[in-house]
Amino acid sequence: MRSLLIKNKISFELIKNKYYRHYNKYRSKVEEKNELLTELDENGIVCINNFLDTDTIKKINNEISDDEASLVHNKYTGKQPIWRFEDFGVYRLLNIDEVSKTSKIFFEHPTILDIANSYVGKNAKSYQRMFETKAIPGRESSADTLHFDDWKHRFKAFLYLNDVSLKEAPFVYLKKSHHPGPWKKIKEYEYFKYGKKGTYGHYTPYEVLRIKEEYGFKETIYTAKAGTLILVDTRGLHKGSVLLANKRNILANYFETGYE
Repeated sequence: MRSLLIKNKISFELIKNKYYRHYNKYRSKVEEKNELLTELDENGIVCINNFLDTDTIKKINNEISDDEASLVHNKYTGKQPIWRFEDFGVYRLLNIDEVSKTSKIFFEHPTILDIANSYVGKNAKSYQRMFETKAIPGRESSADTLHFDDWKHRFKAFLYLNDVSLKEAPFVYLKKSHHPGPWKKIKEYEYFKYGKKGTYGHYTPYEVLRIKEEYGFKETIYTAKAGTLILVDTRGLHKGSVLLANKRNILANYFETGYE
């Protein structure tokens, strides 16, 4: 068993090294790009207030309001795929750009696509476009504990569709935790070996406290107005928050490399 475990860990390191050699071949040099890309590379996250104006956000909300209500109340009859996590109070409508034409301003925005192609690689692809609502206060999910999404490169763009205070489940991120480090190796190997089942990639409060103290990571809570854009490298530790009141609605665009 011990020899098999060592072999698996070695295999993982070889696979990871091969993946990043390929990824680095196609990634643009950060120093040749703009300030947003430099900040993303340094901190793992960028927050841009007023990315879309109030009128545009209002149009998007109007276009999805009927589907949002039917989704939450389990009466959705539309054509797009849905995910309902009732125990967590989280509801998702995929391919939302087919429902809200105005949302294409976000999903096809040249600034976001340029950063994705520079940060992730020239073969970056958008593999998920969705609307998500947190609609039931007090419910907590595994996504509300600090975790990383994958050891592979993952990049996401979030757009707040309503004002988000501490009550409306803001996004939370540990800046600079996307960089490689010895503290990640065990969790990355567990994720490689077992996949997304269970809590692989998740950290306990004690583990988080130790990592913060040892590496100086700062936890940032992203409260912001509707129209705010968050660009994030989800190899870094991040989480949602428990909804305390009202609701929290977002659009999300997920990118990955063209090489797996």
